[in-house]
Formats: sequence, C-alpha cells, structure tokens
Amino acid sequence: MERTSREIEHLISQSELAVSTRDKNSYLDKASKQVNKQISQNERAQKVYTAQADEVRKQAVTSGLVTDQQANDIIRMIQSGNMDDIKIANYDEGVQTFIQSYKEWYDKILDCKDANVELEK
Repeated sequence: MERTSREIEHLISQSELAVSTRDKNSYLDKASKQVNKQISQNERAQKVYTAQADEVRKQAVTSGLVTDQQANDIIRMIQSGNMDDIKIANYDEGVQTFIQSYKEWYDKILDCKDANVELEK
C-alpha cells in the first residue's frame, strides 16, 4: 500500500509541475487509476481479513472454547470498541487468545476501510 501511495503522490506532484493541460490531465488520470487500483487491493485484503476473522470465530466455537452466543457477544464487543484489556483479563487464557486473534484481524479490516476512506477523498 505504501508504495502505491507514494506513486500516487508522485503523479499528483508531477501534474502540479506540468506546464500543459494535456500533461496535467495525463498525470491526474494515471493517479486516478492508481487510486482505483489501491482501493481494489484494499477491498480484496478486507475480504481476506474478514475470512480469517470468521475462521478464528469458527475454530473457537468448534473447539468448544466458547459457545456460538458467547462468540457473537465477544465479537459484538470487539466491533463496538467495548473490549478493553480489563474485560479481556476476565476470560481464561484460551478465550483471551481467541479475543486477541479476532481483534487483530478486525483491526486489519478497519485499517483497509480507513485507507479507502482516505483514498476516496
């Protein structure tokens, strides 16, 4: 992502330095295509991260670590931002591992969403 962002910034800078309207538009068109490419990459990554988070949930339920309802409640707390370290500490080690793992994938999902919001500005 960082490389593409640098490339986009470079193309925009080039457009600002360009003398002719044709050259400016050419650089802006290339920058726009790079933005669209980055948005698509973020969307694909978001789908992968969502699948990984779903797998973490599935494994926790399948292994009997948590019930389906407990998993849903924990995930709801994570997604609403209400799962802090104090609440995590109230669970046994196995559930804490589930929470941390799910939270890591969910944070990556949010990173992709945030990046796309910035790119769409």
